[in-house]
Amino acid sequence: MPQEPRVAILAPVRGETRIKPFMRMADSALLEGACNNMLFTYFDIDDPALGRLTTELPYDGLVVGPRVRLAKSWTALVNAAEHEGFEYLFFGADDITFSQGWDSNLIESLNSTGGIGWSYGFDGIWDHTLSKRSPGHLELPCHWLTTVETFRACGGFPEGMQHFYLDNVMRDIGLATDTLTLNRDVRIEHHHWSRRDNDVVRDQTYNDSLAETRGDQAMYAHWRKYLIGDAINAVLALRDKRDKVTALERASAPRPRAALTLGTSHSSQIS
Repeated sequence: MPQEPRVAILAPVRGETRIKPFMRMADSALLEGACNNMLFTYFDIDDPALGRLTTELPYDGLVVGPRVRLAKSWTALVNAAEHEGFEYLFFGADDITFSQGWDSNLIESLNSTGGIGWSYGFDGIWDHTLSKRSPGHLELPCHWLTTVETFRACGGFPEGMQHFYLDNVMRDIGLATDTLTLNRDVRIEHHHWSRRDNDVVRDQTYNDSLAETRGDQAMYAHWRKYLIGDAINAVLALRDKRDKVTALERASAPRPRAALTLGTSHSSQIS
């Protein structure tokens, strides 16, 4: 009997101002989800709010470590989720909420590309900004679902990138390999501080990340120019491998036997 899919929701958090948004995100993710999901979070060991975070926030998997930016905290949570046997990863944040059935819908989209790649939904920010170069897609998927296998194959996040342009990296690989899918039935609302319609504030954590913007931009440009090809080839190789395995499984599957129809036996006597 096939097991119910499980999604590891990866959501690092830092600071007292993020407690309320994080709790709203956690409630929404688990309440609206259809799968057997678990919430993984990363706390900085030097966070002044560490005591409150560990006692007040709900989580299933926890990594406490040195202060790092988003790329490394997400990667640490990938390692933790993989250790717990998770196949599906959702790269989230503490300032989002989910529509009903978000997880099963995103998995369905991922299955449409052979279980390799990335799937995402509308987010309330990029909804009306369609990609000019890629019809059928938003300009930027801020939060996405993928698999451990896909993340490992593409090499994860480029070395040196801290916070920004991580979604650009995943988008670029997905588009180049035709493994990026927008599910129009999914809404993962991004309650970003810039919208000014919610209780998420621009705090010191975000300001610290903004200071890394130029560095991330330069690293992204370097990756686009010199390294994207390796990631694309690795994902294409993974997809080809998966396609071959699927073809072999279909070929070796037992074929149903034709049903035998027992007719009525007639005999004739010549007198």
